[in-house]
Amino acid sequence: PDVSAVWLAVAQTRLKSGDAPGATEAIARAERLAPQDPPVWRAAAMIFEGTGDVARAIEYQQKWLQAAPADVASRVRLARLY
Repeated sequence: PDVSAVWLAVAQTRLKSGDAPGATEAIARAERLAPQDPPVWRAAAMIFEGTGDVARAIEYQQKWLQAAPADVASRVRLARLY
């Protein structure tokens, strides 16, 4: 399997279980393995939003929207972050 996808899943699982530091660490690993992977950016935006790091959530949401400009739900999520 794609190792970055595994770390992405770990990050999402850790966030859902309330382990914000673990989620942040796991998404950082996923991004190191796949720095140009838009799904990693999308997940990072959600994770940083979930941890309360709004500035980083906005940064990654904007990166995701450059790759997927038609994603209306993500545009709404970005607007809510502001």
